[in-house]
Amino acid sequence: MEIVALEYREAEFKSPAALGMRVAQVADACARKNLGAVGMARLLAGSAAPSKAAASPALLFGLRARSSEAAVAFGDAISARGYTGVVTWVGEGPTLQIPLSLWAGLGLVFACGGKEILVGASVEELESRFGGDEDSLIWMPAPDKFERAVDGLLLEVARRQGVRLVWVPGGGINEVDVQSESTEHLQVLTARTDSAEDSAPALARWAQGDRLQRGRARVAEISQVPKRWFRGVTGWQGQ
Repeated sequence: MEIVALEYREAEFKSPAALGMRVAQVADACARKNLGAVGMARLLAGSAAPSKAAASPALLFGLRARSSEAAVAFGDAISARGYTGVVTWVGEGPTLQIPLSLWAGLGLVFACGGKEILVGASVEELESRFGGDEDSLIWMPAPDKFERAVDGLLLEVARRQGVRLVWVPGGGINEVDVQSESTEHLQVLTARTDSAEDSAPALARWAQGDRLQRGRARVAEISQVPKRWFRGVTGWQGQ
């Protein structure tokens, strides 16, 4: 079974309304391609595996939010089309001002760690961090300037501390075993960041498995590596 993950970052859109409109366009295009969805019950349990009867590929959305308005717009856009999403908080202040009881109604599950770069942290730092949250099944740590969000040590400590799903920037295509019921399994979900550079229909074709769009996306992903390195070394902010 294939899970396609799409990540949105509120900071890359001019307003929560613009973000919601883009997500709605992409979700509409994917729904027309009959892409399946990750079930909310499994997501609440820390698993991105869809039900065994779900269509493949199955689509899961993610958001790095800095305002409650963006989270609501995001949730409305995906839940109206039958999809679910993972949201983490990257804004000022402690958390989103939305009661936890309302998250599932918006088709959303909360992920921890959105403001924290954990790559390179020590064992002691990671054990303390992962052990300090009540809802710690899903994590979406902040990427560094090279878009790295995890390393081997982080994943090992997270697994030992009971984390079940880690969301990281990446290619967006994930193979999952829907038969696996292991409670020791830690799933790393790589997500393609949608900055609205491609049209919604093109993105839907990519999600569906179109070879041309998959190839173009892979080339674009590889081409970003030297640009990220250059930005990290020089601090250059150009496009």
